[in-house]
Amino acid sequence: MSRKLGPYQTLNTILKETKKLRVERIEQLSSNSLLTYISEYIDCKASLPISIKAIFTKDQQGNWSYLMGKCFIGDDMPELEDIYLGYAFLTKTITDMCLFDFIASLEEGGIKLSENFPAIKKKKEHTNYWDEELIPGRATTYQFPVREFSRQLTESNDFSDNKLIGYKKDFYISAQEYVRQFLGMDIFHGGSDSRKGYITISTKDTRGRITVANGQTSFESKLKNCCLVGQIDNEQKIILTDGEQAEIISTASPDLELWLLSDQEQILDYYSNSDYRYKYSHVSEGDSSMLSIIERGEGNETEFKAYIEVTKNKNRKAEEIEKTVCAFSNAQGGYLIIGVSDDGCIEGVDEKVIYHYGEDLDSALNSYIKDIKKRLIEALSEPHCFDIKSSKIGLKHVIIITVVRTQKPNYHVNTRQAYIRRGATSAKMVSADTRESDRNNPQYSGSNF
Repeated sequence: MSRKLGPYQTLNTILKETKKLRVERIEQLSSNSLLTYISEYIDCKASLPISIKAIFTKDQQGNWSYLMGKCFIGDDMPELEDIYLGYAFLTKTITDMCLFDFIASLEEGGIKLSENFPAIKKKKEHTNYWDEELIPGRATTYQFPVREFSRQLTESNDFSDNKLIGYKKDFYISAQEYVRQFLGMDIFHGGSDSRKGYITISTKDTRGRITVANGQTSFESKLKNCCLVGQIDNEQKIILTDGEQAEIISTASPDLELWLLSDQEQILDYYSNSDYRYKYSHVSEGDSSMLSIIERGEGNETEFKAYIEVTKNKNRKAEEIEKTVCAFSNAQGGYLIIGVSDDGCIEGVDEKVIYHYGEDLDSALNSYIKDIKKRLIEALSEPHCFDIKSSKIGLKHVIIITVVRTQKPNYHVNTRQAYIRRGATSAKMVSADTRESDRNNPQYSGSNF
């Protein structure tokens, strides 16, 4: 679990947190405190467009209930009412309500998006506190930092990662993937996601941002007495005031710790190699396509593994590699990426392969690839369905196993068990032989059940 930090901690405190840093308020905000805090950069009593994206699920009695949602302050989005079997995705923009009244409505009568669905409102038993997270400008589409405030409104409802099917509606193989896409989430963990029942308010914070371009770093700010502090490659110290810039004396992949602070020591923006979720590292053109695949998260064609030791006999974790490759090959192919955690953090395999094989990095990577390839060739009935290589993304190496769909059913030779990809899981097939006619049989066409 990531460590939470308050917004008024000094740089010295921040730089001591090197591995799993996540910039987030540790204290909880009451609704009044939240409004006071946001009013530093938004007029909470002015009528601003508030676009709400909400998801509802239907229970076995046919009743709709709120699953989760997100509000975008200042954005005017087109209305949408996308109803599927068991799921509904709604978008509505409110233009005649200020943020002060909006938050008050969540506490009292609720926000009604449609007559067909219940109002979004807080149940009495839940707390009145909001948690805040700062998303750095470099990780947003606005190129300015975004602050997100979240609170629980209802109990976390049940969620099943079924297919999305609706009359004259676009078909989606995975409800979980569409939830992530609809709300602009980097990761959604489906039934186990702790954010179910929550509402999130997302606001642009245009008070200041850091710029890193053309070998220079600088910042802009609407506030007086701001400064940029930090270090580059653990050596080059940075202290800049308004209008100043510094040359980045570094390799093509600088290790950046840059923090934009107000004179009240409030963090306005940052670049950090040590941040857990929004880790910064230079990405070359060759890395960008794979990085975009990783950023989409696990799903029907992507699986992450942090690291798996493959030389031990009867290693259940190593068998996960064979199972996943088999599942991809019986569906539509995909990528098994080793060196990435379940939540998409690029951890790399560098230190682990060096330790395990006792060789230099290049030799250890080659040995690891050779051992994985050996296991797969010996285990699978159709072993020529994959390609394996190492790739450097930023400062880390990952192992990428690219799998293609086989013409014949693929199965594990020893167990005679076949697997097929269903959403973000590799499930057992009833019989490998039935896949021969899968073009006419949707049960074995790579569909997600």
